[in-house]
Amino acid sequence: MNQRKPGVSTSEFVLILAGLFACMLLGWAASQPAVAEAAAEEMGAATRELSEDLAKIAHELVADVTPVADVALEFKDEKGNSATLLDKPCENAAILKVGAEKYGIPDTYLDRMRAGKMLYEGKSYETCWVLGPDGTVYIVDSAGDMSGIPVDAFERPTGS
Repeated sequence: MNQRKPGVSTSEFVLILAGLFACMLLGWAASQPAVAEAAAEEMGAATRELSEDLAKIAHELVADVTPVADVALEFKDEKGNSATLLDKPCENAAILKVGAEKYGIPDTYLDRMRAGKMLYEGKSYETCWVLGPDGTVYIVDSAGDMSGIPVDAFERPTGS
């Protein structure tokens, strides 16, 4: 029976050294403003790229749709609640203000918000919506509430 001797093997020692070196390098990089700024720019570029990719996917979902009163996509649940995403800019200043102040939606997303409408528990609401970088449609309604629905839960309107 082969018993392991106490201590660290050469390969384990190399892995430990590599881990320590990586930690030291990360610590150094964080202390260098130019390196930290470049890393932040890279992360921002990656986030923008993901957001643009999701926007392209959403656009492809509605690209061949014949507009039905500017309706882009619809969501309906089993309880009769629905959300309709319109293909026109959101111009409701009160909803945009709630989105910014209450929910911290960044200006870059506020500028992209589109108009919509929602029916929830029999009551109609005006909404503004935006597709987030995670593939979620974020909807802020005229009552000041925010909902998130995965973009793939939406469908093209009937008759389009």
